[in-house]
Amino acid sequence: MAQNQAVKTVAAGVAKVVDASIPTLPADDYILVKTTAVAINPTDWKHVDFADKAGCVGIWVGCDYAGVVEEVGKGVTKDFKKGDRICGPVNGSNALREIDGAFAKYIAVKGDLQIKTPDNISDEEAATLGIAVTTV
Repeated sequence: MAQNQAVKTVAAGVAKVVDASIPTLPADDYILVKTTAVAINPTDWKHVDFADKAGCVGIWVGCDYAGVVEEVGKGVTKDFKKGDRICGPVNGSNALREIDGAFAKYIAVKGDLQIKTPDNISDEEAATLGIAVTTV
């Protein structure tokens, strides 16, 4: 089994779990996260259903997650360290960066958009905050 697996759109209306490499940080302001929970956002299924029209075939899916910090880029300005529980949004189904997407064991996320998960909520609850909190 691969060290990482991700949900990838393979055709309009079809997404599959595929073996994948653990992402490297694409820029200094990114964080590598081991996911512990994800949430389904309406944009996720829409990007899968309309993948051919949206240019999303072959791209990782998912916008909302919770997880544990594995690595912090040197340009991240928030106070995150390895082992912190965090949650937030990911630009899932991003035609410009195929491996953006929350539905994977390991993901790379933009540091300034993430928050520490409060101790009084579960990872499953925290996974629902990503897009919802940044939309408010």
